[in-house]
Amino acid sequence: MRLLAIGLLAALVASPAYARPGKAAPVPRKPADLIPFGAGWSCFHALDAKADGNETPRCERTEAACKLTRKTLVDPSKMTACGAQPHATVVIYFDPKRSSWRFLASPDDDGCLALRAGLISAKAYELVAQCEEVGKRLPPAAKLDTVVITPGKSWWCLDLPTPVPRGARPACMRSVASCEEAIRRDTIPSTKCVEHASAFLVTFKDTAGAPGFAASTTTAACTDYRDRVITAASNVSGCAEIGTVARAKLDRKRVPKGRSWMCFVGADPNHAIGSCARSAADCAAQHELDRYVLGSSQGCKTQATAVARNILDQVLLFPTMALCEAHILEHPDGSRCETVN
Repeated sequence: MRLLAIGLLAALVASPAYARPGKAAPVPRKPADLIPFGAGWSCFHALDAKADGNETPRCERTEAACKLTRKTLVDPSKMTACGAQPHATVVIYFDPKRSSWRFLASPDDDGCLALRAGLISAKAYELVAQCEEVGKRLPPAAKLDTVVITPGKSWWCLDLPTPVPRGARPACMRSVASCEEAIRRDTIPSTKCVEHASAFLVTFKDTAGAPGFAASTTTAACTDYRDRVITAASNVSGCAEIGTVARAKLDRKRVPKGRSWMCFVGADPNHAIGSCARSAADCAAQHELDRYVLGSSQGCKTQATAVARNILDQVLLFPTMALCEAHILEHPDGSRCETVN
């Protein structure tokens, strides 16, 4: 960051104090996150820099915010479209009417000086600061939220071609099925899934406050993702290399009580399917739902034990350990498989 020296006498002094009736309320402390965090800026410029006009170029941390600001102009057609740049020049000030600190950002020094001069001449603002150049600004890294990381022994990562398709990231998932689905969903050509012992990941909370993580093959790819997600998420951790994560124990309190199990197994080798329940009625109901993919299943049979695992508050019950382990490959979140009586 650098402070911009200003030659005009009017710009060298702080703005006049705003006259408020009665006893003036104390100015609140300037928030540390007043200038939004981000890796760069999105800015619009004047199409004709020499043309006279009252509009000044502006910058915002995101393209969406920049487009909204551009729409507030009297004549947006005199400005360029919003474009990315690494730095902006920022002026900070206090707005007494709103009792809040605010800022304005411009793509260059001249634009910031014009914004600052306008704030001072309005005589409605206090503590108008010097213009300051601001580039990448990221919050301190939050603690890695290990609870949200999908357990597993290895990672399946996208092996991207060269050159890398636009917007693609060498992302990693816990299962090969999830990795291959990402290739199909995002239509990434010439890409395959490769197994890695570890991955570099960042944890965060999304705009709805839900916890999550994103894993990449390299620390550079993880850092790049973190720089981009920082403006849209909270509690963003630093990047960390993660390998094996032990799977949680089965929550046995959620397993239905009883003395035996009623289970069925599908006979179609293309559909590894099977389920257990405590009662014949519950087993029969599930069998009816799955009958179209069961092949020549012999229906529900009594057995002494079943194999269980839970995902959050849901308990899944299988007739064999192999079927439960196959379920983990498709749905890597959740507990390990355990035999239950």
